[in-house]
Amino acid sequence: MDTSSEDELEQLKKRCETGDGNAIFQFGYYHFLREEYDDALPLFTRAADMGSHQALYQLAVMYYDGLGVEADPAKGVEIMTNIARSTNKRTQHLVPSAQYHVGKAYFEGHGVKQSDSAAFDWFLAAARDGEASGSVRAQSTLGLLYSRKDFLDLRAAFKWHRFAARNGSLESLGALGVMYDSGHGTRADPERALNCLKEAAERGNVYAAASLAAQYYRKKFYNKAVEIATRIANLEAADVDDVAARTECEPSYVRKGIAIACFYLSRCYHVGQGVDVSAEHARMLCAKAVEFDSALVARLHEEITVGL
Repeated sequence: MDTSSEDELEQLKKRCETGDGNAIFQFGYYHFLREEYDDALPLFTRAADMGSHQALYQLAVMYYDGLGVEADPAKGVEIMTNIARSTNKRTQHLVPSAQYHVGKAYFEGHGVKQSDSAAFDWFLAAARDGEASGSVRAQSTLGLLYSRKDFLDLRAAFKWHRFAARNGSLESLGALGVMYDSGHGTRADPERALNCLKEAAERGNVYAAASLAAQYYRKKFYNKAVEIATRIANLEAADVDDVAARTECEPSYVRKGIAIACFYLSRCYHVGQGVDVSAEHARMLCAKAVEFDSALVARLHEEITVGL
């Protein structure tokens, strides 16, 4: 920590000593970001008792995930639900995010009884018709849900991903690239597909980068395919959660991205496209692809060998 930061921290501590509720929350958040949860908890509790809605929100997160306190998902959901339903003007900036987290709790059945319908209602409320004031995570989640077999509506999926991408979602930007490429939910547009995938890949979206590598492979630009796929194929299972958190992408799609990259890179090593032939590398990469998503690999293999 540099001298200026140390001085600012000392000033913050002094403000806490005077009973400044905002400073107490900020000091708690300082500890929270440093994963010093035992120090953050009493500060958030104190700030919440003084009326800080932001501190109350952080307490909900800590109880839900068991950070610095014994996990109590039900209590976390209860606190988050109260924020999600709040009409207090001072709380409104937190409401969409709280609604998203309540929806996620219902969807996962963690802290409440699992309910897809309740989750959908909360996600829709949080999404606020795609407005920038809504939860971007909720908008992107709706795009993902409408792509699932049990909720399948690809036009709706495209609509929500477009809203979310416009509002900054890296995950939805990659999803748009895939949808423009395949023509699912919208008219196929190769140029838009390429632009979306490139931008999302450059910003760290693993699934988009793998999809871009696959696109280059299909167009027989093998050197580009190998270059991109190699970077992704170097990721390991231990990296998935960190990448997912950093890019705000679902871990399952990070895993799919690694599987896609390993699959196409394996093909390149197998026949010597853009790289020297290596049966050993091909086998290792194929095995890794199967490890990350066997069903996806089976589908990709069928597409290449049967030409579906």
